[in-house]
Amino acid sequence: MNYPYFIYFSKDLEPNKEWEIFFSQKGYIFANCNSLDEIKNLFEKSPKNIVGILFNLHLENTVLQQAFSYLESTSHNPEVFALLNTQSVQEKKQAFEWGITDYFPPTIESEELLTRIEYLMSRERLQSDLLKDIKASLTLIDDSPNILDSLTSAFQDIGFKKVFSFLSGEEALKASEMTDIYVVDVVMGNKSGIEVISLLRQKAPEALIFCMSSVKNPDLAKKAIQNGANDFFSKPLYPLDIAYKIVKELENKK
Repeated sequence: MNYPYFIYFSKDLEPNKEWEIFFSQKGYIFANCNSLDEIKNLFEKSPKNIVGILFNLHLENTVLQQAFSYLESTSHNPEVFALLNTQSVQEKKQAFEWGITDYFPPTIESEELLTRIEYLMSRERLQSDLLKDIKASLTLIDDSPNILDSLTSAFQDIGFKKVFSFLSGEEALKASEMTDIYVVDVVMGNKSGIEVISLLRQKAPEALIFCMSSVKNPDLAKKAIQNGANDFFSKPLYPLDIAYKIVKELENKK
């Protein structure tokens, strides 16, 4: 069987058995490379079968630039990730200009890093599934017009055909038509998200209700779930992550 490869590209390599075991369990071959020549050699031996690569960005910029230029010249289209050594805005901007999928701080725990990478590499399959015309209707409730506009566009792009948005829980509760899914901001004006969730659960007992907040408070999440939320998401939001959760919940309800 021709297994897909995942590559870690770093100047100072040390054998990492944990990463190798993780990727092998997910059906990948894990390979360490510390030079562009090694990457080229691997790419030539495994045509169209390298699906992911993680760059450790303590490499010199010229080496990284050459590596990204080489990737563009091949038939491969791997998901590209980076470990950034600083919080420099310029470094992040440069990484995205080179075409990375996502970046991580070097202090990230291995389990979180690997789980996030594995999820993001499945994104194309997930997004393809989502774009099959989602029939479920979705309501977004947030008192920030900018966040509401951004989320509405993102969910429409992902594949939701019926997306409604409201700047307050009061407006949403007055709507004549209840929807299949609700994503509710917890901290809002006159009526809190917790109260809105509780009232929505009474009006639409079968709906999926998700809450979101920039406040990192486990007690807030617990309270939201106790009042009827299916799950809690921290801001900043990744709409595709929420979409993945929604799709899994919809499948479980069938």
